[in-house]
Amino acid sequence: MINAKFKVKKGPIQTNFLSVADAEYFCSSDPEIEIKGDVIGDKTSFKVRLADNLLNYVLVISGINYTYGFPLDRARGLSLETRLKLYSSGLKKEWWFLAASILASEVDTLDELLDILTELESFLHDGEKSTRIRLAFTEDEYEKIYNVYPEVGTWQQYIDGIKKRLNRDSFRILRNALNECYSEFYKKYWDKRFREMEKLSEKLKKATDILVPVKSLEKITGLQFENETLEIYPIDIFREGGGIYGAYPNRITCRSSECTIVSIYLDIAHEAGHLIIKDWDIVFNEEIRRIASELDYSNVFGLANILEEHIVALIQLKVDMMYIGRKRITHGFMNNQIFKIAEETWNEVEKTYSKFDFNAFIEEFLEKIIKNRSAKEVLIQMIRNR
Repeated sequence: MINAKFKVKKGPIQTNFLSVADAEYFCSSDPEIEIKGDVIGDKTSFKVRLADNLLNYVLVISGINYTYGFPLDRARGLSLETRLKLYSSGLKKEWWFLAASILASEVDTLDELLDILTELESFLHDGEKSTRIRLAFTEDEYEKIYNVYPEVGTWQQYIDGIKKRLNRDSFRILRNALNECYSEFYKKYWDKRFREMEKLSEKLKKATDILVPVKSLEKITGLQFENETLEIYPIDIFREGGGIYGAYPNRITCRSSECTIVSIYLDIAHEAGHLIIKDWDIVFNEEIRRIASELDYSNVFGLANILEEHIVALIQLKVDMMYIGRKRITHGFMNNQIFKIAEETWNEVEKTYSKFDFNAFIEEFLEKIIKNRSAKEVLIQMIRNR
């Protein structure tokens, strides 16, 4: 009989075991989480759809999007040739437009997904209108941007650009890839995983009704979410992280590991953060243009997007601190000079006003960026890397 003791530490948890079997089981097991508490209720709903999950699975294993926590070495369903064709297509640049348009539309089954893609192709290439598709950007939303950022081009120029990148061959390759993946692997895989994700969605809804992250987001920013409900769609391949995204006006994707139950507020803080501050770049377009002029950068709206990601990363930090009581890094921007200026400005505004004033924060933040040489150098580097 082997006499051995094991001290196993996972994060802050340390446990002692007297057998190899128990130690190995603990190390390889996934947590099963239940949450209890006062059910207050929050503005959330959860839904699991095949369309979003299959599409993102195909995009990730083709290298177009990315993930954390999913065993990609075991990913199946697409030949190497198909993956290379997808990676070389216009989807590499326009994946968000396509995925967000699918997210915003009412689509679930494989047939519905294929039909929607055909209708999107017809809209882009033949000008045919569809009542089933809700684009990632609607014409009205785009016109608001064009009115203050005319350099982005007209709506038709925007659509023509997407049309050029998402050519008919790109749609054909994607439809074939979805069919191939579903028949070769995903159909059987999804039968089981769908049931697991349905149970996870129930737990996530309970977690948000107890933790109330949307209400927390509103409280911290001083802004109100426009819609009655934030619709959240868990994505299997984004287990512990990855390229989750949202679509106006009220839909976001989220991670799908069991631990998401504990940290769903982070997904909401970031993705719904983009939604709740909508139009800030229109209100403050002149200040953003001043910064672009200082940088000698013509893509003013692109600069606004870079600044927005820093602002939303800060919102994510503030929400995170509310729940865990300390500061930690959960976003790649959280150590750079722009973020530090944003955080410093936020803290100053909190002290100055009895109630946090988001517009005052933005105004002072942009003014500080204009005056800070190192922040402008960071922006120049980010622009070069785009």
